[in-house]
Amino acid sequence: MENYIEKNKNTRIYVEVSEFKGKTFLSIREFFYSQNEDKWFPTQKGVTLPLTKINELVELINNTVLD
Repeated sequence: MENYIEKNKNTRIYVEVSEFKGKTFLSIREFFYSQNEDKWFPTQKGVTLPLTKINELVELINNTVLD
């Protein structure tokens, strides 16, 4: 399974888990494709949350979508 969804041909939204100072975080970040460098680069558009907040985020998304 890929760790991204395609927003359009030049933009992807990546979901990644990382650690920093002993804490685990989930990042949801938009990346853009540079044809000049043939690489994907992160943008400032995104959010990083402690893994302990993920259940709250999922609940908020579900409540928003189902309303």
